[in-house]
Amino acid sequence: MPDVLIRNMPDDIYNKLKERAARDRRSVPAENIHLLEQLFEQEDLRAQHRKAMESIIERTKEKKPLPVDSLTLLREDRDR
Repeated sequence: MPDVLIRNMPDDIYNKLKERAARDRRSVPAENIHLLEQLFEQEDLRAQHRKAMESIIERTKEKKPLPVDSLTLLREDRDR
């Protein structure tokens, strides 16, 4: 497994990372891995959502508008 070295990490960020690792009962390197895994999972979910939204938008563009407006349809339904 490859190693990763982070140089010049600001003290406040390292302290937050160390506190979070302690809270989650992980070592600092394990907390780094966990946070990176979460980040990549979120990116994957965003990509899936983006793809789904693009698909919905494309399908919406393909549909032709109704020849009558919804108010007319409501009135027709009410009059039945």
